[in-house]
Amino acid sequence: MSIHIGKLIKEYCYEHRISIHKLATGMNFTPQGVYRMLRSSDMKISYIRKYSEQLGHNFFLDLASQPQSATSVTEYPALLRELEQLRQRNFMLEQENSYLKQINELLKVGKS
Repeated sequence: MSIHIGKLIKEYCYEHRISIHKLATGMNFTPQGVYRMLRSSDMKISYIRKYSEQLGHNFFLDLASQPQSATSVTEYPALLRELEQLRQRNFMLEQENSYLKQINELLKVGKS
């Protein structure tokens, strides 16, 4: 899962009620330019620094605290085994659920 720096900055502005127009003016950018940069999932370090300075918030710390979920190639066999086990368990639970539904129907008929 990649980290979308533009979304982090937009969320910060929204939470602190800072308009994109005000942000752009303070950075000597056009609002359209800021919107374009914030739509991007990656950004130059120099721009992240400018946003951090303008907003008084260290976005580098936000990026560092995000969990990294990159899966290495060596983990795939274990993940495939786990997936197969989960599929088997799911199949067994669906069968059990079907049997329990049948038993419930039989119990309803028996009460009548």
